[in-house]
Amino acid sequence: MQRAVLFIFGISLLVGSAGSGVRSSTLSGRDRAPGVGRSTVADEPVLQSTEWVRTSTERRLSRFHSHPTLPIAPRAELVPDPSGDVDQSALGAPLRPAFAPPALKAAYAGIAYTSFHPPDPVLAVGPSQVVLVVNSTWAAYDKATGATVAGPFELSDWFESKIPGDFVFDPKVIYDVLAGRFVMVALFADFTAKKSSWVVSVSKTSEATGEWWIYAFDATLDGSTKSSNWADYPGLGVDKVAVYMSANMFAWDDGFAYSKVRILTKKKLYAGAKTGWRDLYDFTPGDAAGQFTVQPAHQYTGLPYNYMINAVWGDDASTLKLWKVTNPTSSKPKLEEFDVTVDSYGLTGNAAQKGGPELIHTGDLRLLNAVFRDGRIYAAHTIPKNWKSGEVPAARWYEIDVASATVVQSNTYGADKVAYYYPVIMPDAAGNIFLGFNRSSATEYAGMRFCGRRATDPAGQMSASGLLMGGKAYYVYKDQYERNRWGDYNGIGLDPSDTGSVWIYGEYAQKRIVWQTRFGQVSFESVSAEPRDRSFPRDIRN
Repeated sequence: MQRAVLFIFGISLLVGSAGSGVRSSTLSGRDRAPGVGRSTVADEPVLQSTEWVRTSTERRLSRFHSHPTLPIAPRAELVPDPSGDVDQSALGAPLRPAFAPPALKAAYAGIAYTSFHPPDPVLAVGPSQVVLVVNSTWAAYDKATGATVAGPFELSDWFESKIPGDFVFDPKVIYDVLAGRFVMVALFADFTAKKSSWVVSVSKTSEATGEWWIYAFDATLDGSTKSSNWADYPGLGVDKVAVYMSANMFAWDDGFAYSKVRILTKKKLYAGAKTGWRDLYDFTPGDAAGQFTVQPAHQYTGLPYNYMINAVWGDDASTLKLWKVTNPTSSKPKLEEFDVTVDSYGLTGNAAQKGGPELIHTGDLRLLNAVFRDGRIYAAHTIPKNWKSGEVPAARWYEIDVASATVVQSNTYGADKVAYYYPVIMPDAAGNIFLGFNRSSATEYAGMRFCGRRATDPAGQMSASGLLMGGKAYYVYKDQYERNRWGDYNGIGLDPSDTGSVWIYGEYAQKRIVWQTRFGQVSFESVSAEPRDRSFPRDIRN
């Protein structure tokens, strides 16, 4: 078995990686007994209004956030493998009709450069508005015109009634179509005082321009038991009854400890009531590789339970971890683990860009988002691929049947000598799938693109990519680990009033040290607002 060394804040952790494997196979589930903690109720929530005006003229903001470093383990170069799904737009030849990308129906300028690196752009789409969030600002925009209708607000100011400092980072936001609410989550940390929190804001209605509830939840607690860990890199998901917030937990003075998921009762959270929580943590004791960056699913199906998924850390992994959480708001949530066999993946290198030798940091192999609807879970991440001329980052995506824990379809998307990174995925109501990602090469500045596949396309095939916004400059901004830090993720969301449309949000290189953002609506066709029923009884474990 190959082994890889995971370095986190200078501390090395030896973890094993899975062997290579084939595409799907059926595996039995295993009940897990992770740590389960039950809290006391949270502090009293407060109301925040988008009409609120910041009173202080100066704040000392931390403008830089660097996740624990995860360098690539040394390994042999991948052998050339022309299989995969080649982006026809990168070949320089006229596109065949079968590979035409989705239409870009609208595109607007997003939140401008905030001096924070990386920006971590995410979005959520409501009936008439789009909420954009970056490090460390949020704003709301009109879908029809792209005009700003609320903000921009600095997150440290937005949450100042609930946190004792300024360092708010790693935002996530979703629109809960099951309840008609925007839910925004970020992390707060004070490394001197050793305080760490999830900060949460929930709109009172389906509009972002009114009042929002504000909460803070102590991340150093496992249930009600104090730990010596802080939270990094959150995930955010929702089902019919609960909101799920995940994080990678790190010791204040050491390395990765475990993953944790905090479950909040949606009914209380959305009402602005005091709410307790349930914590699931240390899913796979002694196996750090099997629980890094657990992504709760953004659910569109309306079931009272949910799924989570994560990649396995390692050089040559061939499984994903699928988790099912039932009875999420009870005193004893149940967690089941399933191994999903996939084509092998691993840690990739960085991306070439036009204009100079500095490579853009493309992150690692963690899954970047998760969506669950109609018996399927969808996820995507960056992996290495040697198409012909050497290894480059490529976008791997998955559609997984949760009833059998097997891959329905999957592929690796990219092109020779071109880097594809930070992919995010979203299905629409008709079963079409959309992918957003960054792209760059020695002849292309870093920009934001998208592709998609109709439900009727051959399995595993994506269209050629379309352009949301091309890069404009050679980009260089080094972090403390000498990484040319680009970003942790991009944003994608389904339009609830046109469920054949998806909105994509990402960054592009504006100047040498300046990123800029853009968001746009893409679609193959308009479909009914009624979701397609793919037969819910497929989930035989319900």
